[in-house]
Amino acid sequence: MKTTNYGFSLSDQIQWNDVFSSRAGIRYDHTKMTPQELNADCHACDKTPPAANTYKGWSGFVGLAAQLSQTWRLGYDVTSGFRVPNASEVYFTYNHGSGTWKPNPNLKAERSTTHTLSLQGRGDKGTLDANLYQSNYRNFLSEEQNLTVSGTPGCTEEDAYYYRCSDPYKEKLDWQMKNIDKARIRGIELTGRLNVDKVASFVPEGWKLFGSLGYAKSKLSGDNSLLSTQPLKVIAGIDYESPSEKWGVFSRLTYLGAKKVKDAQYTVYENKGWGTPLQKKVKDYPWLNKSAYVFDMYGFYKPAKNLTLRAGVYNLFNRKYTTWDSLRGLYSYSTTNAVDRDGKGLDRYRAPGRNYAVSLEWKF
Repeated sequence: MKTTNYGFSLSDQIQWNDVFSSRAGIRYDHTKMTPQELNADCHACDKTPPAANTYKGWSGFVGLAAQLSQTWRLGYDVTSGFRVPNASEVYFTYNHGSGTWKPNPNLKAERSTTHTLSLQGRGDKGTLDANLYQSNYRNFLSEEQNLTVSGTPGCTEEDAYYYRCSDPYKEKLDWQMKNIDKARIRGIELTGRLNVDKVASFVPEGWKLFGSLGYAKSKLSGDNSLLSTQPLKVIAGIDYESPSEKWGVFSRLTYLGAKKVKDAQYTVYENKGWGTPLQKKVKDYPWLNKSAYVFDMYGFYKPAKNLTLRAGVYNLFNRKYTTWDSLRGLYSYSTTNAVDRDGKGLDRYRAPGRNYAVSLEWKF
């Protein structure tokens, strides 16, 4: 596969007065994918390369910010996105009796428009960043299941038994990357740091509190849920950094929310017996993560100006848990990552238990 990319962008920022500023930019992208002849022996492969595909499009952003005071800044941004499908999504082919992946040379580029309302605080007491956003997608790229009928019309069960014909409703499931009409993601992101000594004079300099929150809801046209949307995540921490910045110790308690059933719906096709078509049914995703608390501690020490030693203990209390990201991609028809109906095999997808990391950095 030969892929050629080129593009250009132009952006500018304007300070109108002491309060208002704005920024804007445009970008153009051009991508051409040209399949090459197979340079290997493959008896079952198609020797003729498929046709080339070209994607091109404009994207951009515009934003307005208001400096409300020396501490607070309010902003609003509109950003358009342009995602080109990669070569695997367009051309990859895999044929197998238990599952087939079909190419889709007719894929369109995914388009998005994101609106973001932001509030930023900077001062002696600490920092705060708050963002509310909504992303709207057109031609959203998604893995979808297809149903293909390949049986013999009018075939009876007896004739099929003696291989004279095949079940009139003999059907085959395959997967293909497709463009979904519309998708939407809404969310909130919060991150804050507090210098404790600035609000409590009896606390020594260097002590800090940290907190962050991320939450999103999504909607996909059709019956399926957008499984890539992550559940609630909250992080809280107590830190200490010496005023000389020679050493520091950090703690993080992370809450990982459980994926809700109503946000994890997917389509399956069920066999109801001879002579009947597969029945399309929307079901709950079978493997949902449970909520979990995870505690980490890490720090650094600088024995010399350009030398930094870092060390950490992660998942200190050896909590057994799985993340939604590790479960959402399980394929129920697979043989290599199979999990049975009782959940046997899920242990392979658990997050690491208590683990350690040490690194030494030398800058020169």
